[in-house]
Amino acid sequence: MEKKKKNKFGALLIDFDNIYVSLISDYKYSQSDAQIKVISIIDNTIEHIEEELGVSPIIRGSFADWSMYPDIPNELYTMGVQISHVKAMRGKNSADIELSLTLLEIMLTRDDIDVLLVVAGDRDYLPVARRVHERGKEIIFYSFKRALSGDLKKLVGKQSYYYIEPHKNTIVSKKDKKKSKKTKSIVGKKKSKGKVSAKNSLSKNQMKALQAAIEADREYGQKFGNVKLSGFVKDMLEKTLPQKSHMERKEIFSTLVEVDAIELDTEYYPWGAPFFVFKLNKKHDAVKKAVKDLDKKK
Repeated sequence: MEKKKKNKFGALLIDFDNIYVSLISDYKYSQSDAQIKVISIIDNTIEHIEEELGVSPIIRGSFADWSMYPDIPNELYTMGVQISHVKAMRGKNSADIELSLTLLEIMLTRDDIDVLLVVAGDRDYLPVARRVHERGKEIIFYSFKRALSGDLKKLVGKQSYYYIEPHKNTIVSKKDKKKSKKTKSIVGKKKSKGKVSAKNSLSKNQMKALQAAIEADREYGQKFGNVKLSGFVKDMLEKTLPQKSHMERKEIFSTLVEVDAIELDTEYYPWGAPFFVFKLNKKHDAVKKAVKDLDKKK
């Protein structure tokens, strides 16, 4: 009789600050877009761990100074990720210390955990990775190619790290690592998809979001010249897509920016604080179609 394969259990620990800062400094994301992208990366990583590695991440934790990301904790809770608050220190990401200590505690006290998984990859994680190896445990890192330490890669070996491709929203598997040079996105440039053809049409949720943006433009844009993004996402987009979470709604809206249907800009309050506004690209085919569809409903 064939023996039943034992399910592997894992502990997934995420250095939120590490990933967020890399997206801004290395990949030129705005602060707002970077927060949305980190959530997407975490979701893709969990899926990769479960589907590709066959590991169930029964412990999930994320470390950051959450006062800097007030919208994020609720999103992580829905993904089963617990948050650990780490007070930010000027010029230093303190999350790596707390994450390393937590990882060591899990390694020493949880015999049921087979694999330790870390979303981060700078040299600060070398000491804890060595300790894990000394105990004969498996540790796997997920990080951006530009951020993953060469010393860390040498220590854990090719089978124990994966690259996160932020622009493509994918995790590069082992068999694709050699191909990553050919498929690498250009840093600092967003891929412009131009006009949306019938072959590359908007999804139902994207079209709903675009029509909500058109209604907001008619109500506020014509009066003020643009629409304040935060108010739109919180009020009109929430009513339009009630089944989606706040971060999911922002992600859908960001795809409209990527295809040039909507143009983002930054304005400033009298006291100097910035805020985002948007305008419609009324020459865009998708916007023209959404206007026609919207008018037909009325």
